[in-house]
Amino acid sequence: MTFAKGIFPELIELSLWDTSELDDNDHLRPLSYPDSHVILICFSVDSPDSLESVEDKWILEGRQFCPGLPILLIGIKKDLREDQYTIESLREYFHKPVSTQQVRNIQHTSFDLSPIVMFFITPSMWHVLEMSISWPLFIPPQGMAVARKIGAFKYLECSAKTGEGLREVFMAATWAGLVGKHTNFFKE
Repeated sequence: MTFAKGIFPELIELSLWDTSELDDNDHLRPLSYPDSHVILICFSVDSPDSLESVEDKWILEGRQFCPGLPILLIGIKKDLREDQYTIESLREYFHKPVSTQQVRNIQHTSFDLSPIVMFFITPSMWHVLEMSISWPLFIPPQGMAVARKIGAFKYLECSAKTGEGLREVFMAATWAGLVGKHTNFFKE
């Protein structure tokens, strides 16, 4: 994915690595982490267990293998939060889509890691940039508490199905990578 020159002062190329497919081979996953500049930890809004595994596994692994990198928490499948079929399917198992309250009161009770996705963004081109970065004041209430708890740079939600929020996710990841690469903002 590349962004037009008018948005950023240079051409930015993003390479995405979906490391969730490597769950059965935990020892292989860290091989994809070198040269990363941003970590996107994603949970599915239709899977409460995936939100719990953000803290149980993914944030710990990200900090261990990529210390100091900016982390973005992303709620994916946003369109399913109001989907009646999804709500009915989850109700059969006494679940419902991840709500604001669940995000705020996350518990360490689940180790089901399969629904989580973790992306490491590796920009192939970084140059020292002189720019001021201003973030919008609005942060969606869904996920804000968990994002603060894990020290995420930003919380966003998106839907690959509808396209809602995708551009914002990639823009935020690019900005976080630029800030993290050229400052000590994220260093512990």
